[in-house]
Amino acid sequence: MTGNPYHGHLAERVLGADPVELIALLYEELIRSIGEARRALAASEPRQRARAISRAMEIVFELDRALDPSPDPQLALRLSQLYAFLLDQLQSAHAHQLDAPLANAERVSRTLLEAWQALRSTQLQPRHPSQPSQSPAVSLAG
Repeated sequence: MTGNPYHGHLAERVLGADPVELIALLYEELIRSIGEARRALAASEPRQRARAISRAMEIVFELDRALDPSPDPQLALRLSQLYAFLLDQLQSAHAHQLDAPLANAERVSRTLLEAWQALRSTQLQPRHPSQPSQSPAVSLAG
């Protein structure tokens, strides 16, 4: 049995990632899972759709558990509310076999991914020694 070379690359990305990059990786996987659920729905493949939606929901649960409200309680609350919305959309899509809630979840997930990627890119920009470093308002717990 041959292995998937992507898994090795993904493992390297995860092992070398900082907390913000890990969050972005979760969003990428969330978007991939939602896309897979949409394709399975269109192809009338209920098992694949259920598997992809379950995976997406697991990721959203993990994102919600990873919230650390101590830096910015309001931001953490808003993100938690967005995660509740995503879960509602995923559950609705699964229960009613509809694409629209999946499209909504995918759109919100892409927007959140873009925000985390923008945060990541600002962290990578060189700073003047007198400029304080910015840390994310919400970070991985642990």
